[in-house]
Amino acid sequence: MIVLLTPGAQQLGPLDSALYRVVEITVGSFVGLGVSLVLLPARAHGLVVSAAAGALSLLADLLGDWLAVLAGGQERTRITQLQDDIRAAMASLEIVAGEAHQERRTYLTHEFDPDPLVRAVFRLRNDVVMIGRAAAEPLPEPIVTRLRASFEQTSQAAQHFLRTCADTLRERKNPPALNATEQALAKYTATIEELRREGVTRALPVENIGRLHALGFTLEQLRRDLEDFHSRVIECARAAE
Repeated sequence: MIVLLTPGAQQLGPLDSALYRVVEITVGSFVGLGVSLVLLPARAHGLVVSAAAGALSLLADLLGDWLAVLAGGQERTRITQLQDDIRAAMASLEIVAGEAHQERRTYLTHEFDPDPLVRAVFRLRNDVVMIGRAAAEPLPEPIVTRLRASFEQTSQAAQHFLRTCADTLRERKNPPALNATEQALAKYTATIEELRREGVTRALPVENIGRLHALGFTLEQLRRDLEDFHSRVIECARAAE
């Protein structure tokens, strides 16, 4: 139908008309390929980096809010909205990561493999979710009083690290050091050990002891996942060199 409706096709024979059409499609294909490679090169990896950075900023906000709840604050007004925003951000990250895979399969780019970065962001999201579950009910007052400084220090250090990583991802630069976050998490562990030695935890109900154990495990997992994410950001920076 395209061949028959092409202006002037009626004056050509069927073979000539088909030949002209094949030539037109071939030229158009080469023009489209040239535009894709030169004028509008592969961009899905840039979208992956941007989506990951956006998700990191949201995770930093939610982590800060949950740790504030654990520290005795009762401010939960942003948490539901942040959870919805993070869910949407993670869905967008998966979509653009699939597009980046397509670019790599068609050899349109030699950028980094997006899978390790995407997995690292998802693991961080899972850590924040687990912290939120531990903060669903307030901890007993004696425990909160002793742990408040650790929660606040961990919140400040982790939020600063995540937000700085979001900026360095966008700029494809090396991430900051993890020293402050590791020191804050070590302080939390040391405080828990002090409480155990003093026998404070023995008087707690079983469910609260279980929550403390779960929270300690989650914060340790957060430390490991932050280390892994630190490596992924370095890989992104090296790929841009």
